[in-house]
Amino acid sequence: MSQDIISVLIVDDEQEARDLLENLLSDFQEIKIVSKESNVDSAVKTIIDKTPDIIFLDIEMPGKNGFDLVYEINNFNIKTTIIFVTAYNKYAIKAFKYAAFDYFLKPVDPDVIQQTLNRYKLEKQNYNLADKIEKLKCFLQPEKIKFNTKTGFLLLNPEDIVYCEAEGNYTSMYLTNGKKEFLTKQLGQIETILPDNPFFKISR
Repeated sequence: MSQDIISVLIVDDEQEARDLLENLLSDFQEIKIVSKESNVDSAVKTIIDKTPDIIFLDIEMPGKNGFDLVYEINNFNIKTTIIFVTAYNKYAIKAFKYAAFDYFLKPVDPDVIQQTLNRYKLEKQNYNLADKIEKLKCFLQPEKIKFNTKTGFLLLNPEDIVYCEAEGNYTSMYLTNGKKEFLTKQLGQIETILPDNPFFKISR
């Protein structure tokens, strides 16, 4: 296949979404769509067989989702570029950008496609899928954070925390298991070590 041609796979469980993206991509002469798949298993087979340059990948799909597909193809050491096609909110998009994946926000804007293709042509030689996956894992499966208490310390995943509340120079932390922990730092200090997503400050 000519180096000027960019081979593309579209993966989305909704036929209307697949057809719409195909229609938008058809306006770009350098793009050749090698297949459209509705689920992860069939998509993985196509990726192994055709090794597309770019995979336009929906995230929320029944059964295995877009993240599952990324992890599966990583096991085959396939060199491809993932571009998420997502309806996620702006906070999640910030995380995808931090994880160094490109994305399209539904409904897809043709101008965004052009910008992404231009960036792909410039950066494709430096794109390392395995490295991007490791960064994505760090976001989806964050490491535990150490919090000091009066009796010692706690190691918690951010997803175990419901909310934190100021108690003078200390902080009360409420957990998903129903427990309340008393931390020996002010709320402002706790705020600096919690990830921006999904935590946010609602008042002073």
